[in-house]
Amino acid sequence: MNDVGKKKKRIVGVLGILLVMSLVIGMSYAYWIITKKQEGLNKVSSGCFNIELSNEKNDIKLENAYPITDEEGRKLVPYSFTVTNTCSLFASYNINLEMLEGTTLANKYIKVMVNNEEIKNLADLETTNTVLNNSVESRKLTSGSLGSGDSEDYTVRIWMDGNITASDKDAMNKVMLSKVVVDASVSKYNPVDNGITLLKDAILANEYQTTDIELAKSKIASNKQ
Repeated sequence: MNDVGKKKKRIVGVLGILLVMSLVIGMSYAYWIITKKQEGLNKVSSGCFNIELSNEKNDIKLENAYPITDEEGRKLVPYSFTVTNTCSLFASYNINLEMLEGTTLANKYIKVMVNNEEIKNLADLETTNTVLNNSVESRKLTSGSLGSGDSEDYTVRIWMDGNITASDKDAMNKVMLSKVVVDASVSKYNPVDNGITLLKDAILANEYQTTDIELAKSKIASNKQ
C-alpha cells in the first residue's frame, strides 16, 4: 500500500473513533440530566376593592340665593354623607364637586366649606378630571384614605360669596348645577412607612384624611394639646 492509501486509512480511522466518542459522550450526558418540578402551587388572588357613598342628607337647593357672609354660610344646613371602604384593599380617594351642563354662575362667586374646615373660594380649588358624562368642570374639595371597613363622615356647605356687589352683573340671574363625586383608587400608602408607628396616631391620621405625614403630625399634635 502506497503512502497516500495509508494516510486515507488513518484519517478514516480517526474520524471513526471521534464519531464513536461523540456518541458515547452524548449518551452518557443524557444520564446526567435531572428534571425537577415545583411541589407547591403558585397562587395570585385579587383583593376586593369598593367604596360606598351612603347616609346622604339635605341636597343643597338655594333658590333666589344672594351673597352672604362667611359667618352666615357656616350656619347653613349642609349636604352630608358617609364614605366607607367596604372591601379589603386600602383606598385613597378624592371628593370632588363637578359642575354640570347648564351651569352659568362662575366659580369665583362661590364659597365652599367641607366639614368645619377652612372656607375656600371654589375657583381656588384644584381642577381635576371629570367623571360624570354631563360634567363641564371638576374641583377637588378634599381627599382622604380608608383602611378595610373604615368610614368617614362629611358635610359640604355652599353659598354665594359675600363680597359680591351690585356691580357684579354677571353674578345675577345665574345658575350653578353640581354633584359631589367620590373618585377612589387602590392605595399603597402605609402609615409605618411614613413615620406613624403608634396605632392611636394611625387612627388620627386616618381621621384627618391625609397621607401628608407632616400635616398629619401637626394635626395630631394640635389634637393632643
